[in-house]
Amino acid sequence: MEANMNNDQKKLVKEVINGNKDKEVELKKNKKIFDIYNRIKRKINGYLDNYLYNDLISEKTKSDFIKFIKKTDSSINKDEEYIMKVFYDNCTKAKLSYDNKNKTIRKTTFEFDELVNELKLDMRGNRNDNIVNLSINNAKKIGEKISKDADYIPFAKYLYDFFKEEIDVENRGRYKDNHITDDPIFIIMREIDRDNSTNAWRYKDKRKKFKQIYEYIRDKKNKFFERLSNGDPSLPDDLTSASGAGLKNISSKICKYLCEYMYGFHNYFINDSYIRKALPFYLKSYGFDLKNIRINDNEVLHIKSSSSCENLKYRELHYILSQLLDRANEEAKTFKDIISPDELDRIIWYSYKSFT
Repeated sequence: MEANMNNDQKKLVKEVINGNKDKEVELKKNKKIFDIYNRIKRKINGYLDNYLYNDLISEKTKSDFIKFIKKTDSSINKDEEYIMKVFYDNCTKAKLSYDNKNKTIRKTTFEFDELVNELKLDMRGNRNDNIVNLSINNAKKIGEKISKDADYIPFAKYLYDFFKEEIDVENRGRYKDNHITDDPIFIIMREIDRDNSTNAWRYKDKRKKFKQIYEYIRDKKNKFFERLSNGDPSLPDDLTSASGAGLKNISSKICKYLCEYMYGFHNYFINDSYIRKALPFYLKSYGFDLKNIRINDNEVLHIKSSSSCENLKYRELHYILSQLLDRANEEAKTFKDIISPDELDRIIWYSYKSFT
């Protein structure tokens, strides 16, 4: 396909991507152009996930991004390249960064706007504040959307169901140190890592730390499974400590999903970067005093920015999210309308995962 967009058409595409024009209206007027738009939109999320959010990439420029794509698809023409650059700008400039100057989410991504409009999500307060309400209605809509998304198939749950009869929480039995990859617990942990794109096992420099988490789980003196079934909020911190400095995201997800699979309890939130970044905006929207977030009788936190949430210990994050969940559920009309920790995770993570 030859490139043939003129400057006015390029401007129109840019306005649509940035949410300044109604996509459905413009599609009818400019079908040929937006055939290109739709084709690129389907590709762009995967490219951005693999490029922008890859821990190994420290310098992310628009030029490098296009080179990265062309290595995969050499057939991209000038029009498609232009649209990809606009998508890139849209995503990289939409930052979840709360501070004294930026206390509302003003710049949004095309993916966020399309999600809100497609699912008709309930928004909290002023629509322009871009806070997706923590409601059962939104949880159900987003849950259904995820269930149809081929990128989020819960293979770890399928593996758990397959190995359920073989899981021994008391000891490793026949699984010795040099055969840990035969242990169903380890197999499920590794799939949780893949399902959630935390990529601890993928890279050799993180594999040793991942194994250290496994060894902590299997060491009887740590009483991991007993503490897991009781929802001990200090457990993810202990897993992170066991791996040196490092794998706090996967530590929380291992606890969350193993607890759900094995005991049926939604006792854990995920320690996810998008949730941490969005947290100050949510606390402000739900009426919390960010200068006085009480963790316990002796501990008070002052959240000044999104960066303040980056270094929270898991038990601190868990307590704050629990308070936010309670505040959201106070608005529920009936008991059936309250949401779980899993549904709170789902709403915030899926809504804001396209931001930087």
